[in-house]
Amino acid sequence: MVHTRLDRGVEWIWYLDQQGTARQVKRAFTSMIKPDDFLQEAAGRCVFHMRDLVALVGMVERLARHPGRRSNPKENYVALFKEILSRSSRIM
Repeated sequence: MVHTRLDRGVEWIWYLDQQGTARQVKRAFTSMIKPDDFLQEAAGRCVFHMRDLVALVGMVERLARHPGRRSNPKENYVALFKEILSRSSRIM
């Protein structure tokens, strides 16, 4: 690595290739990327992706608009969570 530069919010790393030619690459495309705070704190413990949580919110809102869908509200939530879990690619 020769040096780094910040250009319009993007951090670039300059290096010399095998022929000695100066090249640049975004730091995000390398193993030298700074760790994401959330990923570091979660340490693999986060079960749901953001898309799963957004889908959950949408389903809960639909259930709230149609409370008489089933006789027992608890059944609604059990079915809802089973549907979310079946869609989640990280859990299954």
